[in-house]
Amino acid sequence: MDDRRTIACLWALAIYLSSVVGLSIYTMIQVFPSNCSDGGTRATGAAAEESTSTAGQVAESSSGPCLEFDAFSLFAKEFKGPDSESGMILIAVLAGAIGAFLHAAQSLISYAGNGDFKPSWTLWYVLRPAIGAVLGIFLYFVFRAGLLSASAGDVNPYGVVALALLGGLFSKQATDKLAEVFDQFFSNRGDLEREDKLTKKDSAAEDGS
Repeated sequence: MDDRRTIACLWALAIYLSSVVGLSIYTMIQVFPSNCSDGGTRATGAAAEESTSTAGQVAESSSGPCLEFDAFSLFAKEFKGPDSESGMILIAVLAGAIGAFLHAAQSLISYAGNGDFKPSWTLWYVLRPAIGAVLGIFLYFVFRAGLLSASAGDVNPYGVVALALLGGLFSKQATDKLAEVFDQFFSNRGDLEREDKLTKKDSAAEDGS
């Protein structure tokens, strides 16, 4: 019975994680700015709008940031393109979830292959993409905080995706490092007296995932 339960959990998690990453990749492809070209130029100006008197006129090109999110379609439903800031946050969320999928999938495959998977860890795998998505937002804001005079239109979307992907992929290390930093800055004696704390032994067990 336990073996059947374990196998059922493995297949359910595999389907869930595959669905999450498939939806995230599909949405990323649809949302990502499609008007970026080599050299960071994009078409601008009034020529982009069609009218009866100027039909067929070629749009003029000018230099500018390739961060103009167009309207996109998801499952045959049309959505209005977000502004630059909202669009960047969205792709950071999606990239973080994709990176977390890589982490969770590698862990799941390793434990399943070694016959060490325990159904009690199911919630850990279920929440991993959400944790990666939140880390993607967090890292984006950290990245933006270092560009005090820059607008969202001046940020490279490829760099944001890469940063969020790495944050999701190494979400365990990222959260542990953040916890270590905040422990150093905000440590107090009240925390030492708190009962039922997570022990180092428990943390070591989680490192294996």
